Amino acid sequence: MKGLLLKDLLNLKQQARVYLLVVLIWMALGLLNRDTAFIGGVTMILAPMLPVAAVAYDERAKWEGFAVTMPVTRRQLVLSKYILCFLGVILGALFLSLFGFVVKTPADELAILVAVFSGLGLVICAVSLPIVFQLGTEKGRLVILAVVLVPTMLSTLLSRVQLPELSESVWQWASRLAPLFVAALVWLSIEISCQIYRRKEF
Repeated sequence: MKGLLLKDLLNLKQQARVYLLVVLIWMALGLLNRDTAFIGGVTMILAPMLPVAAVAYDERAKWEGFAVTMPVTRRQLVLSKYILCFLGVILGALFLSLFGFVVKTPADELAILVAVFSGLGLVICAVSLPIVFQLGTEKGRLVILAVVLVPTMLSTLLSRVQLPELSESVWQWASRLAPLFVAALVWLSIEISCQIYRRKEF
């Protein structure tokens, strides 16, 4: 597993510099507005793109056909991409926390933002990776774009509609159930991806 992760990280070395440059530019823009949520949205989108880019490199190099002949299971090949996504989410959370500290975002508000955007990053990963394994990266990226844009458009529309305020008890239940929902979705995604990968022929 360590070897698989190292291989992906080395492949992503060049692209990681581009991602870092994008994050730094957006952080500079966010500093102008002192908007922590602005940075959270960027990290939420970039984190899931790491495993997708890794799969694209594998497809281009015909790595998968070679990998299945090695002493690693197909499940390990799938899990390595999810671990890469988790690393991306953690890195995004660190960037968001650093930015929040710099602009002096209140600690309780920053904790909520980190939790929300980390959860959204994991949800996007959970939805995207089975699609990428099934359709490939070229077609999969179009679906991922829709996965990202649809919630963004809905949130923009809802922000313009006067919705009734939820009670504190509802928010408490939501905060308790959300981590369980995300964990269950990620687990289901892993199982679906493994089933898809077992059936693939290289």
